[in-house]
Amino acid sequence: FLFTTYITSTMKVQLVGLFLVIMIISVKGDSFSGTNMKLDKESAYCYYYQTSHANITNLNTFMNATSDNLYAYASIYASGSAGIDSTSTQLGYCRPNQYVENTCSTIDDNSFTYISYETQYILVCIECHYWLGACIFDSYEGNTMESTSDGYVTCGTC
Repeated sequence: FLFTTYITSTMKVQLVGLFLVIMIISVKGDSFSGTNMKLDKESAYCYYYQTSHANITNLNTFMNATSDNLYAYASIYASGSAGIDSTSTQLGYCRPNQYVENTCSTIDDNSFTYISYETQYILVCIECHYWLGACIFDSYEGNTMESTSDGYVTCGTC
């Protein structure tokens, strides 16, 4: 009986290990992070990619941010261009706030599943909505389902 239990436990460990290896190999995407990011006033800095088959959720496409600026945001968009405007679809956003150590996460503050077969951009961003000066992000980290480009993008809503 003990020998059978040992084999079963060993097999379980092997199966779990195999499952984890398969998950790691099969996951495409891009993880990114930064610290002490000074974002220009009324601007957005995004990690983005173009796709003709979007299938994302708040659990696999997200941004976490830390800032004590009241005008700082973390956000997720689907857009026809590599920028944010009134036609962009906001999938998620959050604002860092003092009640949770100046942090926020689009994972926790939003729940979405987005599937589309139209060619578009998926943007994972930090935004500054302050009109008098820059916003400083102490840190941010995020993830997307595909490899990204990054940089400032036009932001008609910032």
